Amino acid sequence: MNPFLNPFTGFPFLRDFLTDPARLRRLSQRKLDEYRNKAFRKAVVYAWNVPVYREKYRNQGITPDMIFEVEDIQRLPFITKKELLDNFPDNVVPLGYDKRKAQMICTSGSSGKILTFYSDFLTISKAVTISIRELQAYGLHWNTSRIAHIINFNPYQVNEAINQGFVSHARTFSLLQNHLQLNPFQPIPELMKQLDDFKPDAIVSYPVTFQHLAYLKMKGNGTHVKPRILFVGGYVLDPYIRDYVEQAFGCKMVNVYGSAESGGDISFECLKGTWHINHDFYHIESVNKDLEAVEPGKKGRIIVTRLFGRGTPMIRYTGMDDLITLEPVHECECGLCTPSIKGVEGRIDSTIVLPDGRMYPSASFSIMSTILNDLKTNKVRQFQIVQKQLNEIEISLVFDDEQRNTAPSVDRIIETVEAAYVKMVGPLVKIIVKEKKEITSEEGKPSPFVVSYVPRDKIQEMLDQLD
Repeated sequence: MNPFLNPFTGFPFLRDFLTDPARLRRLSQRKLDEYRNKAFRKAVVYAWNVPVYREKYRNQGITPDMIFEVEDIQRLPFITKKELLDNFPDNVVPLGYDKRKAQMICTSGSSGKILTFYSDFLTISKAVTISIRELQAYGLHWNTSRIAHIINFNPYQVNEAINQGFVSHARTFSLLQNHLQLNPFQPIPELMKQLDDFKPDAIVSYPVTFQHLAYLKMKGNGTHVKPRILFVGGYVLDPYIRDYVEQAFGCKMVNVYGSAESGGDISFECLKGTWHINHDFYHIESVNKDLEAVEPGKKGRIIVTRLFGRGTPMIRYTGMDDLITLEPVHECECGLCTPSIKGVEGRIDSTIVLPDGRMYPSASFSIMSTILNDLKTNKVRQFQIVQKQLNEIEISLVFDDEQRNTAPSVDRIIETVEAAYVKMVGPLVKIIVKEKKEITSEEGKPSPFVVSYVPRDKIQEMLDQLD
């Protein structure tokens, strides 16, 4: 049965559809706190019926009637990715949960292990209402603005779960016909041709895909591709890539930040540059190596609590491996009053560690923007930084052939990049800068800007020394 026609799912979705998007602007801080407290208590009661959570809570002498508000979260234990992996499939959902009616979702495996968990229509639909809120923030409409999604729709991935669990049912009623889904791994000229035919108001994709499209746009392709906004997610957005893409398309590029486990966007970047947390849907913590809270404005590891949904709950989940700087509630020039994230500094497998003990999350290791801006050039089409071992880093540059003979020369760019990184890392690390015709990626994944092949346990050891 189509879930929109089922009163047990259709009516709750209609309520959420009408109330969720405007909640952050509509409610006072007191009312929003009341809403969050109620949602949190409901999430804890639900988790109590999930064996892996019940056992942990019982071991610490915690029962749901001891939890009254979000501030009580400090009494609850953390849940790790390993615990969810070890307890899949039966102990990560409530006893008696009908898994046949649920959707199984997998993470990408970027942390080395693929986590599989369960979701359902109402949980998935929250991702949709969060997206509606974000579209409204940029002056777009969910069912009239033309939106192209150039993202991974592989089976069991969260985007395909939304596609199968929500979008396909909505299209039965001729809704969401203004949304185009494209495969990011097809040839870029084909992507540009499809976008040119579609004439999108917004495009959702990965940084590297935008970078390739921007190159074609600068060459005069895609004359009808004139988006008002570009959404980027999945990877840290390098400043050079942002400038390059915004120059090509003549519009703003904004970050959205979420994960498969979060079930939607945890935060989104407004036009004023603030990464607002969807505070009514998530409670976000930032902790040090001892899992103790760090002060606002200091870097720590993200802990996620999802304040909605069924299937597999996520309460004090530690498995996202991202480093964030959490900022307290403040009123932004855009009109929203929320806590925010001061950027995301990247996952463990994109963290550079040096022999002398220094550690650089991907966002802080890429100084390409400064180098190329100083050289006043945009002839670097793509780049990738790969730490092959603790004392060796290789930097690959892909150049625009049509600008090859313009100043500065390819040799000068390579020499300047090498000198800048040698100065940055010091004499203990060998820096190799080379030109490549293309940068390849794993099948089904966009190519990241920073990759480390240093063993994860070594990187984790360095991360654990964060205060």
